Amino acid sequence: MKNKKYIIILILLLIGFYIISYNSIGQKISRDLDIYIPRSLKFEYKDTHGGFFGDGILIAKADLNEKELNQIIDKSHMNWNEAPTPLELKEFLHDPLRGISEIKNGYWIFKDRISKEPKEGIPETIIGNYSLGLIDLDSNKFYYIKFDS
Repeated sequence: MKNKKYIIILILLLIGFYIISYNSIGQKISRDLDIYIPRSLKFEYKDTHGGFFGDGILIAKADLNEKELNQIIDKSHMNWNEAPTPLELKEFLHDPLRGISEIKNGYWIFKDRISKEPKEGIPETIIGNYSLGLIDLDSNKFYYIKFDS
């Protein structure tokens, strides 16, 4: 009888751990951009999503070490583009309120979450549901922006 109790507690703990790790910000970013995010990354983030329509912006950043940087680039399913970002994104990305300075040495990835067709370029307007990943090699930072309008 005692063993059954311990087994049930262990199963519940494992389920709880799985739910917590599945819903971590790193795993959400990984699923959203279809990239690899090491569990060791610690994110700071601010999210303004809410309300009936769920519009808002989520901005997350994390410090990277060399091993984490290589893992993100090498194990990702999506192809990273070399910096700088296209002109269409510069004004949107480098707004002082977002806290992201222009990245000249690094990588970026862009995902339109509405369109089912893969896109080579960036849409002419930044209105819709988009996700961006940015890696700044000069400051060893990873940035993530999720925009919903």
